[in-house]
Amino acid sequence: MLCKFAVQNDVVPKDYASFAKLPKFDKKEKIIFTPDQINTLWKHSDDKRVQVVLFMIYTGLRIGELAKLKKSDVHLDDGYIICGEKTEAGKNRIVPLPPAIPELSSFLRSWIQSSSHDTAVGKTVKHIREDMFYSALADLGMISAERTSAGFEFADNNHLTPHSCRHTFASMCASAGMKPEQLQKIIGHANYQTTADVYIHNDLDTLRQAMSILHK
Repeated sequence: MLCKFAVQNDVVPKDYASFAKLPKFDKKEKIIFTPDQINTLWKHSDDKRVQVVLFMIYTGLRIGELAKLKKSDVHLDDGYIICGEKTEAGKNRIVPLPPAIPELSSFLRSWIQSSSHDTAVGKTVKHIREDMFYSALADLGMISAERTSAGFEFADNNHLTPHSCRHTFASMCASAGMKPEQLQKIIGHANYQTTADVYIHNDLDTLRQAMSILHK
């Protein structure tokens, strides 16, 4: 991008970056939660830390999106939230709450009632990551980690992370038969194809129906 900008502004005569040969990138397989691990999480869902993990698993929210989720963007009566960050496709997107999992609405309601901030969870990304996500998983034996003054130290690099929730969500939706364009819109990726913007009510009905395939 920098070289293209330089060419456009006559700083250099050609795009030298086009001649660069990059080494092959070996894409690592993403770690996701297993059905047994998810069942274990549900057995401990009275713990707010675990609730946060389950919420991310069943909505596909990034940890930053959850931390920034405002109370005003939670519409429990209509069964959806508005969230997003990073890309244009991901900003201000509608994420319906799976109707077959009413516990998610209960989690949100209790968080909002106990939060003294304008955000639903009332915690920072660091707090959610360290004191909720990793803390809960370590207590449940799902990760091998020790808490240090700098945070958690892991026994290996092959462990569950907050982003594993997002990959788990995508995998569950795909396995359940959700249409790719619906999944891409709910999860907020930029590469889904659409010919025109739709009204929020029509959009919500379609996406809510798509989310109805998820069950505990």
